[in-house]
Amino acid sequence: MLRLRKVFPLLLLFCMFFAPLLGVIFGFDAINSEFSRRTVSRILAQPLHRDSWINGKFLASFVTLAIMLTSITVLIIGLGIALLGFPPEIGELGRIGLFLGVSIIYVGFWLALGVLFSILFDRTVSSALASIAVWIFFSFFMYMLAGVIADRLVPLGPKASMEAWVKHSYIKEVVLKFSPTTTF
Repeated sequence: MLRLRKVFPLLLLFCMFFAPLLGVIFGFDAINSEFSRRTVSRILAQPLHRDSWINGKFLASFVTLAIMLTSITVLIIGLGIALLGFPPEIGELGRIGLFLGVSIIYVGFWLALGVLFSILFDRTVSSALASIAVWIFFSFFMYMLAGVIADRLVPLGPKASMEAWVKHSYIKEVVLKFSPTTTF
């Protein structure tokens, strides 16, 4: 049981930090790569709406990422069965399924952000850098920003009251709710 508890936090860390990068990687050049290769005229010469083309690119990447996350989760369940010697109960499978669903939606958010930047920027490098910059900001710098905002609104000193500490913590939590990583 102790070995298994070491495996599941790795899945959480993977889904929290690296899965968004996979979403960004799948989405940052979805649209503007067609423009750079000059294949847009051939694609849109067909009776195909621009929105359908963009949605198709998004859905293909989304399904690929969903299959990948589901496969990783099934592998982790198999590892748990091998280590423990018995399968998870129905309630545990429900929680794992809920976690998987939330993880797929979370990666879909980052994929959509990558596709959006792919539409907004003409160059692939610009969309990749913008997508990764947003990911880095929300994954790492948002925690520092929340602390700075809470320190500005409720400064804590050596003689701060318990109410000030509680208010400081509450403000920090409210600011962190704007981060998709924290919400996940």
